[in-house]
Amino acid sequence: MRATKQDLATLNARVSPAVQRRFEIAVAHRGITKQKAVEEALQLWIAHQSTLQQRKMGKAPLIRSGKPGSLNLTGQDIDEVLFG
Repeated sequence: MRATKQDLATLNARVSPAVQRRFEIAVAHRGITKQKAVEEALQLWIAHQSTLQQRKMGKAPLIRSGKPGSLNLTGQDIDEVLFG
């Protein structure tokens, strides 16, 4: 979907003048279009959000034991280990 000039004008109206000016300077310095800069920024933001949402792998075993498999843990015990 390509943005129309009206869409871009609406976007510009929602950005403070100071931020808009800094954006224009950065775009001019890089020699790219405003649309390209916004698309790149959105792609970076989306990629960052998706990495934050990825589940982190836990280290096994969660609780060290001399006899693995012998611990008798309740759901509450496991919750305390995982979430403190």
